[in-house]
Amino acid sequence: MASYIEAHKADADFRALDQKVSLLLTKNKEQAGKNESFEKKIHALEKRNEGLETRLKASYAPSLSRPFSS
Repeated sequence: MASYIEAHKADADFRALDQKVSLLLTKNKEQAGKNESFEKKIHALEKRNEGLETRLKASYAPSLSRPFSS
């Protein structure tokens, strides 16, 4: 009878751990989705920044090539 109780307790412990693991995996997938979304936003901002830098350099390049007048 003792081994039946131990087996039942072990089964209950296993099920509890299995639920915790499932919950953690779900949370991990959700976080991974958020991370991917942030990475896409960062990439878009980096591309925008590159475009702004290019435009800024293009607009100041002619004035930088002229000598300063004193």
